[in-house]
Amino acid sequence: ASDEPGSLVTVDTTDDSSTSPLPSTATATTIATTAATTSPPSDLFQVVPPTPTHMALAKLVQLNHIDYIITQNVDGLHLRSGVPRNKLSILHGDCFTEKCEKC
Repeated sequence: ASDEPGSLVTVDTTDDSSTSPLPSTATATTIATTAATTSPPSDLFQVVPPTPTHMALAKLVQLNHIDYIITQNVDGLHLRSGVPRNKLSILHGDCFTEKCEKC
């Protein structure tokens, strides 16, 4: 048996709404609905900084305590917190890279 620790992958399913200015209902559906009636969803997120949770996960990745993050967040805050793209899977894409095919 090896004394080397195994890879640690975290699946981010946290609702960090207590420290984020985004409403906790900011799901992909809500964002798409909002975008249809106001500004593009990416505008909503461009002024929002990463939360302490995003920053803590980024630090754990930097220190090699977490090897990989899998998230379903569409806000792009993991990337903005400093998590390298090659250490991150964004299951549903995010509002900065996904484009509506009809727009």
